[in-house]
Amino acid sequence: MKIIHYCLGLPPFATGGLTIYARDLANAQKIDNDVYMIYPGMNKDKLSLKKINNKYHINLYRLDGVLPCALTYGVKEPLDFIGNKPIEEVEKVFKDFENVDVLHLHTIQGLYPEIIEYFKNCGTKIIYTTHDFYPFSLTTKYYDDYLLNEKNNIIQSIKAPSTNALYLNRKPYVNNLKKFKFIKKIFNKRVKENKDLKYDEEYAKEYIVKSNKLYSFYDYMLSNVDLIHANSSLSAEIYKKHFTNVKTLNITHEGIKKNDIDKYKKCYLNIGFFGEQLKDKGFNLLLDLLDDIYKKNNSFKLLCYGYSNLYDKPYLDYMGPYKFKDLKEIHKTLDLVVFPAENIESFGFIVLESLAYKTPVIVSKNVGAKDFCNKDYIVNDRLELKDLLEKVINDKNYLNDYFNYDLKIDDFKNHNDLVIKELYK
Repeated sequence: MKIIHYCLGLPPFATGGLTIYARDLANAQKIDNDVYMIYPGMNKDKLSLKKINNKYHINLYRLDGVLPCALTYGVKEPLDFIGNKPIEEVEKVFKDFENVDVLHLHTIQGLYPEIIEYFKNCGTKIIYTTHDFYPFSLTTKYYDDYLLNEKNNIIQSIKAPSTNALYLNRKPYVNNLKKFKFIKKIFNKRVKENKDLKYDEEYAKEYIVKSNKLYSFYDYMLSNVDLIHANSSLSAEIYKKHFTNVKTLNITHEGIKKNDIDKYKKCYLNIGFFGEQLKDKGFNLLLDLLDDIYKKNNSFKLLCYGYSNLYDKPYLDYMGPYKFKDLKEIHKTLDLVVFPAENIESFGFIVLESLAYKTPVIVSKNVGAKDFCNKDYIVNDRLELKDLLEKVINDKNYLNDYFNYDLKIDDFKNHNDLVIKELYK
């Protein structure tokens, strides 16, 4: 088969679960297929493709002349993200990509609708994987409550970088240069350019009108997609509110394999928290509950893996940032991982990575990777979370029966076979 993956790039230029999944899928598929990867690049008048060397030996191309990519930063000006290209220009750029069987979109950021139309007219099957909710929410945070979600989008838009700054971030080597303070200062220009820009009713109304135009633009693009691949049952539930051609297939990545490791024996409970220590990730909620529990039982530690160290608690230890290769040693020390997200997460690889190391996970109903968890450890609200934490902290043996269910973690070769069989064919 001839397959094109469209994503945000390869490490270290791009990071995150979307990048890891697209990279691993392309690597697995290139053994028996003709595989290419294209990612959005710089702001230019004309579309153009440039081949990029990379250590993964993937046929990688940068597509310049694209629309801006908001990534994790929010959208300041939605109308800047809407645009069109003459079909003749698209045909000229992609003329060398003949007889493509599958165009697998891992994002729609940067794309023009004419690119999707071109491949559809050529008979290419087009797949879109739901790594995020950008087609109907303009930030990485998504809430199922429409008003709350729109309010968050508006607030994020005030802080978001300008469109020019977003294009700057797509330039080669800028990510490396951002370690220098003056470059970081340029990129992180936010409200200073718009001192009078505030969250008020008039601004909110104008922003909603503009964002609705962008949603319509994305909706049209996805109407030309043959199949929407939901990476979790939660993503499927949300996308089915907007589209009908949705099929669920849980994702994984090459590094996730079942590992039986010996846990370090200790008399207290080590609870792990991974990622950003933000309210939306449920970190503030977790601290509130543990504060209360600690007054009655202090036989636990909360180990935080990530960059922030904002809070001083007697039970809290900051372990700093980590790399994937560190996870085996990390999970030898952990008895439990908690992922209590308040906003909706389409998946969450850390859940699957933890379960692979036989570390029990308590997860909120808002996390897509709950599909893999013991159903008794999926919590709906703060009361359920507190009750479960108290039971586990008061009796460490409570977790002994966590893995009494059939935990299915496919190796990546099997997963790729399923992608080709159930999505591509």
